[in-house]
Amino acid sequence: MRASRRSDRTAPSSRRTLVLFALAVILPGLVLSALGFVTLSQDRSLADQQVRERRDLLADRAVALLETALRGWTSALTAFPPDSIPDPATFPPLIRIALEQSDLAVFIANAAVGARAWPARRLLYDVDASAAGARTSHPIPAALAVAERIELEQRDLVRAAAAYRAFPTAADPGTRADVLVRLARTYRNSGREDLAASAYRDLERLAGAIVEGIPVDLLAGCALCAGAPAAARDDCARRIYGDLVDGRWRLDRLWYWAYSGQARGLLSHGAARNADIEKLAAREAEKRSLTRAVEAVVSESRAGGAPASTRMVSVDDRSFLVFTSGSASDLRAIVLSSSTLAQHVWPVVFASLLNEVVITIADSAGARLFASSNDGAAPASDRRLAASRLLHHAGLTWKVDVQLRRPDVLLSGFQRRQWLYVAMLAVMMASLVVGTTLTLRTVSRELAVARLKSQFVSAVSHEFRTPLTGIRHYGEMLLHDRVATEDRKRHYYGQMVTAAERLSRLVEDVLDFARMEEGRQQYQFKTMETTPWLWQTVEEFQATLGQDKRLELTIPDTLMCIRGDGSALARAIHNLLDNAVKYSPGCDTVWLDARENESGVVISVRDKGIGIPARDRAHIFDRFFRGRALGGPARGTGLGLSLVQHIVSAHGGTIDIVSEPDQGTTVTIRLPRAGISCAS
Repeated sequence: MRASRRSDRTAPSSRRTLVLFALAVILPGLVLSALGFVTLSQDRSLADQQVRERRDLLADRAVALLETALRGWTSALTAFPPDSIPDPATFPPLIRIALEQSDLAVFIANAAVGARAWPARRLLYDVDASAAGARTSHPIPAALAVAERIELEQRDLVRAAAAYRAFPTAADPGTRADVLVRLARTYRNSGREDLAASAYRDLERLAGAIVEGIPVDLLAGCALCAGAPAAARDDCARRIYGDLVDGRWRLDRLWYWAYSGQARGLLSHGAARNADIEKLAAREAEKRSLTRAVEAVVSESRAGGAPASTRMVSVDDRSFLVFTSGSASDLRAIVLSSSTLAQHVWPVVFASLLNEVVITIADSAGARLFASSNDGAAPASDRRLAASRLLHHAGLTWKVDVQLRRPDVLLSGFQRRQWLYVAMLAVMMASLVVGTTLTLRTVSRELAVARLKSQFVSAVSHEFRTPLTGIRHYGEMLLHDRVATEDRKRHYYGQMVTAAERLSRLVEDVLDFARMEEGRQQYQFKTMETTPWLWQTVEEFQATLGQDKRLELTIPDTLMCIRGDGSALARAIHNLLDNAVKYSPGCDTVWLDARENESGVVISVRDKGIGIPARDRAHIFDRFFRGRALGGPARGTGLGLSLVQHIVSAHGGTIDIVSEPDQGTTVTIRLPRAGISCAS
């Protein structure tokens, strides 16, 4: 009972020790994990700060590049010589490229002949009314005036035609053009279309001449086109319309729209829907927006406004950036559409930044003027990766938004460190878990072994005390002559010898176990006749049985020989028989059967006792383990089956146990046959 109470007290203490050990290992691991997460958080904050600093630096650089470009263009415009012909070499490179490559960009400068544009054909019509008026003022010879009165006032078309034909052919091209225009008109009004066409063809050959502000080749071409067959009329009308859109002729606004409408009117219904015509119409609409923007700038200058500025002008849902400098008499201006800026200017200005950021420019009203590609840009909602700046330049206010294109590149260092930290933390935690698990398992096993050893010491003490008590009791009775008869004395002597033999076997079991644990156990192998050896072993055990127990034996007369240590194997058989008797209190018989098979000798010990519970079967060969018998601990040291297994394994044999609770147990050992004959 004392040993049981000691074991019960030891279990909670062992559990407390294990819990304290686990806490001592796990708590530092948790502290290290917390420190690792704090370090990662601080590293993330540092990485975010670096990203924000890079974002702000790039935003400031974008605004600086934009402001430098605008200031350079304004300075170049201011330095342009007044009353001079536009020279592309004087333009900043970006402006020159934009003027050369885009139809929606133009330079305007006042000259002696009025406002001039470069490139010359960029506008649809002449926006300077004074220049158009100068082109229309042309003196008419007196003879030509007389012929025109005959045509228009007297309505004598024959005499008028004769008067026109009588006009000298050696006249200057301008006068000659005036004559041919009136002659062709007279022929057409008199119904002589062939002569009118001939006059118009002669007039068409005087390209460069102007009649009442109209280039004569345009006038003649439209007249010939109107009188041509339908198929030819479509081709020539398309050609004239294209030349008008391309700016071949300098016209004022009214004449341009008149002849543009006439050219479109000459097209048949099918030709008017031709893809080429649709492209020309779209191009005309674009150039109309540019022309109207320039017209507004020139008109403002003529009205005495303050043209020296940089501003945005909206025309026909298109935005134009306008640089102006000088006064009304020496106006200089550059007009660039938003599409021109987006395609030819801003990508070059921001070329050094576009690999890292996406740049968006909007005017003061929020209308977007430019946006680089959004592919790979950071989400606009992530303000950590986006910044906005306001640009103020010469009265112009723009909002510049900058978003980091590849924030993962800037965060790659942090991400590598993060994975490294996480990997190291995972390895550390895995090591702690594995180490703790293995240590706890080892400590648990050692504590269990220590507990079993404590129980073993208690059991051995009890087992030793029983035979020693009997020897002492019988010895005292014999010493003090308390035994009356010789037969009784011999009985007591026999009991003392039996107790001494039992004590000797217990000591041998303990010594054998110690030698086995230390690897010092040695066996004396020799070839044995199995049947005599087994009978002798059984007879020795029967001598220790009480009168209430008996053995039933099945041992053939001739069993094959085995090779082994007879005394060690006998001890194994003795332990099996002792267990069978010990764990079958309700049955007075134990059975031992021996037989042989192809490989050797099979010896089985069977009882009909209490059996072995399922929970104990995995531990029956463990050292110090003792099963339960009759509701309490069985007597013995817990070494019996462990010694049996060791002995059988050392002899190359195997041991099997088949048991069911309340049905009994059968233990079978198989020993290999001897390699030589028994006679050897």
